Amino acid sequence: MTMRERRCVLLPRKLSLIRKIFEITRQVNDINQKALKENKELKLALMNQKQPVTASGSHTESTPVRDTTITPDQMNHFKNVLKWDDKTIERIRKISPRKFRF
Repeated sequence: MTMRERRCVLLPRKLSLIRKIFEITRQVNDINQKALKENKELKLALMNQKQPVTASGSHTESTPVRDTTITPDQMNHFKNVLKWDDKTIERIRKISPRKFRF
């Protein structure tokens, strides 16, 4: 077999191997791009998660109560269950007007 005949036989094999190498390289690149995209999405999801609330400050600090309006159900409880009359309710309202608003 001459050198030229060998080339004619080996050239298609080499081209086939080169095509396979390029195909595998392209697949590897696609997988890497997909992994990079997923990593970016996961990092963004982690950043967007709500951070757990931890207590800051001392145990003596407290948040002020903003609204302490007495509901009609509570008023019925005071009158019927605790047997408070209107005079007692007015007296308590004068002692702590912020706590007893209607």
